[in-house]
Amino acid sequence: MTIDRYKQVKQLTAFNTRVINCKYLGPTNTQGSRIKITDHHFKESVTIPYDYGFSNALQGAVNYLIDKGFDVIGFNSECHKTEYIIIIKDWDSKQSIK
Repeated sequence: MTIDRYKQVKQLTAFNTRVINCKYLGPTNTQGSRIKITDHHFKESVTIPYDYGFSNALQGAVNYLIDKGFDVIGFNSECHKTEYIIIIKDWDSKQSIK
């Protein structure tokens, strides 16, 4: 990695960022499709109903987090098609995903 590339990466990660995982949970005999959103740093998770108005679980999770007041600045959209990573900028440690 060149020095310039290293500096670019460092600038991107210098923000006080928070990484959230989300995963699509398929339907079972007793429950419909769901989205599980996990914050490993604070060891908390929430499971929300899958909204068929969105084309995938990532869009539903991002919408949920924005509605909760989180500043979503990025995400990966091609991880496993069922698991995603969402990056949040400048967060308050008292702000919960629940």
